[in-house]
Amino acid sequence: MENVLEESEIKQSESRERLEEEGFTPDQLPEKAVDDFLLAIGEEIEEDSGNIEKMDRAALSTNVKNKLTSFMEKRLDDISKEKQAEILGDAMKLYEVSRDKVAPVVLDFARWCLERVKPGQKVLFLARDGLAPWIAARLLVRQGEFPGITEDQLKYAHLSRNIAWQEDEATIKQHFSQLGVEDNEEDLLTVDVGMFGAIHRFLQQLYPKKNVSSLYLISASRDKGVEGYLSDIKKGAGSVDPIWENIPGNPAVHFIEDTFAGFYGSTKGFEKSEDGTIKPKLGVPYSREVYLKRLAAIDGIVDHILHLEPGDPKKNSAELNAYLASQFKEDKKHIMVPHE
Repeated sequence: MENVLEESEIKQSESRERLEEEGFTPDQLPEKAVDDFLLAIGEEIEEDSGNIEKMDRAALSTNVKNKLTSFMEKRLDDISKEKQAEILGDAMKLYEVSRDKVAPVVLDFARWCLERVKPGQKVLFLARDGLAPWIAARLLVRQGEFPGITEDQLKYAHLSRNIAWQEDEATIKQHFSQLGVEDNEEDLLTVDVGMFGAIHRFLQQLYPKKNVSSLYLISASRDKGVEGYLSDIKKGAGSVDPIWENIPGNPAVHFIEDTFAGFYGSTKGFEKSEDGTIKPKLGVPYSREVYLKRLAAIDGIVDHILHLEPGDPKKNSAELNAYLASQFKEDKKHIMVPHE
């Protein structure tokens, strides 16, 4: 057993070293990476007089395949061509599922959240599950769909159950203060995938003077102030699609939680930098193969938003639920990233 663990640690170490050689370092914050990504998109829009040239699905797939192939040639060159082809095939399947099945719902969810934002209100998209909705919301605001909201209102906040239990409240409040959330009576809105409302309850206790509202993609919480988009247990059993009835151990839930959460392991806590600011202590970067899949998943979200028609929200939700019900059984998990 010790040998197996040692070999696993060596492989993880090698993956980290190779990623770090290419500039993917553990202290590179996910929001910084996304900021750079969105900045590049913004420059493309500006150069094209406010419009990105639309691409169809075939062109998008070709573009992403070339991007992923380039990534593999640089960072997976020690893996056989056969294995590279297998990894690329799985990543492309994930990209297309992300673009055509998941992204429409993420976009609808982000729009639904933005419709509930009050003027000037800070919105915390909670790491790490809130990454994809945060990207979608920022792009919607950038495209001018919500003129009363600015990107500066939409913040990516590092908070998890482990941090809530382990870190002192003063440190967490300082982290939020850096994001513009103060300990006052201003309402606070958070966005997350879900599920049971533990973070919502923690924040309400942390800020007793605030009215805390939480918007979840999937809600299994009966707490006041929590509302679910795709599924909400408070609306009654008849309104919940069967795919979401059993949350613990549900591979469909794991797929939504894990695949679109960025490129680093769970935040371990906070630390104070030399200038006195609070920075999150990120988990290590994922292995190169998992990193590639996660990159493909986020690309799918962005490509749908920028290039494809949004579709009807009810139809989008029904199609995603049907897809998950048909695919994510114990024998059909080939495109998932490992569950944490």
